Amino acid sequence: MARGRYNSAPMRSLALASLCVLLGACEASKPEAPSEFGGASSTLVDADVAHDAAVQADALPAEAELWQRLESGNDVVESALLLVTILESEERHDDALRALRVAMTKTPQSAELSVARAGVLRDLGRRAEAIDTLCQLRDRDAAAFGPGLLHELAEMCCIESSFPIAKDCIRRMRETVDGADYMRQRDKELAQLESSIQRGSAGRTMRVRDLLGDLRGAAEPAVRLDALKRLLPVGGAVAQSACTIAVGDASAPLRAIAVEAAEVDAELLAEFCAAALSDPDASVRSAGARRAAALPVTDRVALLVGALAAEQDAGAFLAIDAALESESSTTIPVDAARAADAAYRRERVEDRRRRLSK
Repeated sequence: MARGRYNSAPMRSLALASLCVLLGACEASKPEAPSEFGGASSTLVDADVAHDAAVQADALPAEAELWQRLESGNDVVESALLLVTILESEERHDDALRALRVAMTKTPQSAELSVARAGVLRDLGRRAEAIDTLCQLRDRDAAAFGPGLLHELAEMCCIESSFPIAKDCIRRMRETVDGADYMRQRDKELAQLESSIQRGSAGRTMRVRDLLGDLRGAAEPAVRLDALKRLLPVGGAVAQSACTIAVGDASAPLRAIAVEAAEVDAELLAEFCAAALSDPDASVRSAGARRAAALPVTDRVALLVGALAAEQDAGAFLAIDAALESESSTTIPVDAARAADAAYRRERVEDRRRRLSK
């Protein structure tokens, strides 16, 4: 069914909504990682390498220049790691994988690139592929595996119920001085992990990083919805990241929740609400109407009256109408039972316009 101006094709609107949330998130403080490994960090790259990459990314330009360096074969590993840092921070994980594919055709034996690829896969919820990537690296270059990476591999294997590999990771940690020292420093965390492995149970708390990965990449909407509901109470930058991802989800319930929960800068809120009011699903349009209540009066009235005139769904019509109610000089009781009738909706819109123009 064709829709009016406010209920048009979703792709541009979803991209705009994601951008608004992402820009708002830039002002939020970064979450503190639960431990030195894993946590909310973007990749599996060694912490020092990731830190250096982030510092250099601030000083370097240009994503375009990094792509050029990568394509030309200059500083391949460094360029690829910098691109991964930049692209993941912008929620462009597929582009990050593409950068790593280009780099790995030029330096296929690079342990750093393999680890970075596993990190991006993990951030997309593709843990089985990440595990396979790390196991291949372990088999060809065991020296590349420090205890922190073994810990990460064991944890992902526990989530994915690959318990034999997880047990082998714990064994390998115990067999080296560095590994034994690492285990002593994280005795409680690793004891819980080892207990889950011994029981053959994946029923343990997931890290923020893996919940975000499921939100981005899980095939089942129910899994993505569960991840979103577990991430939002964390608040701060974690919740903002979750909303940035969810406003572009294929599932309407996730988009609707994210529209209501996202923190959006005041100067971007009108665009954000307009995008939500253009969504093809009525529940998301209703959420956009509720968010529009925070707009200045002039912006709010212009946006909501236009949306009300275009709306064809009874429930969304009532939500938009309710958001306009405080702007009328007099209360106009709505006949909810007639909201499904197009003629009644047209009468209601005209009545609204008359009263709001006084």
